[in-house]
Amino acid sequence: MAQVYAYTTIVDKLRDFIKKLQQVGKPAKVDWRYVQSLGYKSSNARPFPRILRMIGLIDAGGQPTDRWTALREADGGPARLGSYIKEAYCDLFDVYPDAHRQGTEVLANFFRARTGVGERAIQAIVGTFQTVCSFASFEAAPAPEEAPDVPVEEQAVRLEKPLRLAPGGLTVNVNIQLELPATTDEDVYERLFSAMERHILKFGEG
Repeated sequence: MAQVYAYTTIVDKLRDFIKKLQQVGKPAKVDWRYVQSLGYKSSNARPFPRILRMIGLIDAGGQPTDRWTALREADGGPARLGSYIKEAYCDLFDVYPDAHRQGTEVLANFFRARTGVGERAIQAIVGTFQTVCSFASFEAAPAPEEAPDVPVEEQAVRLEKPLRLAPGGLTVNVNIQLELPATTDEDVYERLFSAMERHILKFGEG
């Protein structure tokens, strides 16, 4: 059975359309009328909603799904979009795990073997795939750098300093607890203790 892929022959306009979706507010519904309202009136733009639906950005009724935020969020959005594209083109990524990096002819050969459409449609399917991929990231996010282990006794400093406000006057005991940053840079600690000596330990002396 031939596989069906949503595609458009005007991939440049599709790219502009997706860019515009990243700039405008979240629509209540994405259908042909909405596409026209954004200025894409050619009948070749009718498949735009079907392409979004194939990736799961909108549901069968045209309403944006939870995946819609992948279009708007710079931090993590492209990676999530990449995972949605892998899901939509799972058969392609099963054969080519790096399908987003494959050349046009490799992709065309794959789609030829799985569809019953003509050559013009094959090129449109390839162009559509490459266009949506251009908005996504397929690289695994680097693991966050872990802070070096710092013994608990080095993370907090407790100071007790009796301060005499005046000769023969009231004595006040001050208890100060500081949370130190987790770092192996000795200069950080040198500056911290130097500031403590100037502003705390010498306070009230004279």
